[in-house]
Amino acid sequence: MKTGTEIKFNKVIKDGFHDVLKPLGFKKKANNFYLQRQELGQIINIQKKFLLLKRPYKLYY
Repeated sequence: MKTGTEIKFNKVIKDGFHDVLKPLGFKKKANNFYLQRQELGQIINIQKKFLLLKRPYKLYY
Protein backbone atom coordinates (compact mmCIF):
# COMPACT_ATOMS: atom_id res chain seq x y z
CA MET A 1 0.00 0.00 0.00
CA LYS A 2 1.42 3.38 -0.99
CA THR A 3 1.48 6.29 1.43
CA GLY A 4 -0.06 9.65 0.63
CA THR A 5 3.41 11.06 0.02
CA GLU A 6 4.27 8.31 -2.45
CA ILE A 7 1.00 8.87 -4.31
CA LYS A 8 1.70 12.62 -4.54
CA PHE A 9 5.29 12.00 -5.67
CA ASN A 10 4.10 9.66 -8.44
CA LYS A 11 1.54 12.25 -9.56
CA VAL A 12 4.27 14.90 -9.79
CA ILE A 13 6.37 12.51 -11.88
CA LYS A 14 3.48 11.76 -14.22
CA ASP A 15 2.01 15.25 -14.55
CA GLY A 16 5.17 17.29 -14.26
CA PHE A 17 7.69 15.17 -16.12
CA HIS A 18 6.28 12.19 -18.01
CA ASP A 19 3.58 14.08 -19.90
CA VAL A 20 6.15 16.73 -20.96
CA LEU A 21 9.19 14.54 -21.70
CA LYS A 22 7.52 11.64 -23.54
CA PRO A 23 6.53 13.74 -26.60
CA LEU A 24 10.18 14.88 -26.77
CA GLY A 25 11.31 11.27 -27.15
CA PHE A 26 12.37 10.51 -23.58
CA LYS A 27 11.76 7.03 -22.20
CA LYS A 28 11.06 6.32 -18.53
CA LYS A 29 12.64 3.62 -16.41
CA ALA A 30 12.03 3.82 -12.65
CA ASN A 31 12.61 7.49 -11.71
CA ASN A 32 14.89 8.12 -14.70
CA PHE A 33 14.04 9.65 -18.01
CA TYR A 34 16.55 9.07 -20.78
CA LEU A 35 17.04 10.04 -24.40
CA GLN A 36 19.71 8.65 -26.70
CA ARG A 37 20.68 10.70 -29.75
CA GLN A 38 23.59 9.35 -31.76
CA GLU A 39 26.63 9.64 -29.49
CA LEU A 40 25.03 11.87 -26.87
CA GLY A 41 22.72 10.60 -24.13
CA GLN A 42 20.59 12.68 -21.82
CA ILE A 43 19.38 11.48 -18.41
CA ILE A 44 17.04 13.17 -15.98
CA ASN A 45 17.05 11.48 -12.57
CA ILE A 46 14.30 12.29 -10.09
CA GLN A 47 15.19 11.58 -6.47
CA LYS A 48 13.21 11.58 -3.29
CA LYS A 49 14.60 11.71 0.20
CA PHE A 50 12.79 11.57 3.49
CA LEU A 51 14.44 13.02 6.58
CA LEU A 52 13.50 11.87 10.02
CA LEU A 53 14.65 14.45 12.52
CA LYS A 54 14.08 14.39 16.25
CA ARG A 55 14.22 18.14 16.59
CA PRO A 56 12.47 20.93 14.69
CA TYR A 57 14.31 22.40 11.75
CA LYS A 58 13.95 25.36 9.45
CA LEU A 59 13.90 25.43 5.69
CA TYR A 60 15.65 28.29 3.94
CA TYR A 61 15.13 29.20 0.30
